[in-house]
Amino acid sequence: MHMWGCIYYLIASIDPDEGMSWTSGKKDFFKQTFKTKYVTSTYFAMTIYSTVGFGDYHACSVAEMITCMINMITNTGLSAQVLEQFIELVNERRRRKKKSAPLLLGCDVRNVTKETMEIVSNKEVIAVNQDLLGVQAKKVRMEGDAEIWAGPLSGYRVAVVFLNRGPQKHIDITANWNDIGIPPKTVVQARDLWEHKTLKTPFVNKLRATVESHACKMYVLKPVA
Repeated sequence: MHMWGCIYYLIASIDPDEGMSWTSGKKDFFKQTFKTKYVTSTYFAMTIYSTVGFGDYHACSVAEMITCMINMITNTGLSAQVLEQFIELVNERRRRKKKSAPLLLGCDVRNVTKETMEIVSNKEVIAVNQDLLGVQAKKVRMEGDAEIWAGPLSGYRVAVVFLNRGPQKHIDITANWNDIGIPPKTVVQARDLWEHKTLKTPFVNKLRATVESHACKMYVLKPVA
């Protein structure tokens, strides 16, 4: 708008006779301060762009008409480009939500063991990684070598990981609902992602599991009542 305002002011200056242009047609236009002349010219440019002329806001000379046409063509093109970029940003966000995170394997897949391949190709764990909600899990509690990680999933579900980092063979780990973002007294169904089975007993207020040394257990909790 600054550039177009300057151009309209230039047109008025080239042919300053009153009425030969919209800006020069304003009463005592050239007797006003520079600030007033700048605001008047820029206001005319903005009015022409937003309304294509309205009432007495219209081009008066051929030079102004040509400038208005160029103004509209270039600004329409710029607006289309901005809109295109905005749509692209929206689509990119949708694509990222469809793919929560990239899956990278830092080893030679030709030489991995069967056990390793079963771990990295676990479809239920991958589904958590690629969940549409796209919210990263975080550590919610740590007691000694025991850690609890949790994060929300789509469909009001919650993913929970119990991790035993220490040498102790068995550690009992308990996740309370208030730790992992589940409302109190909510009844949930737990899906064991490593065993690929849904636990028969529903859980209320907390989930408890025994984890072996340097191992973990992973569950998806789904509210049922």
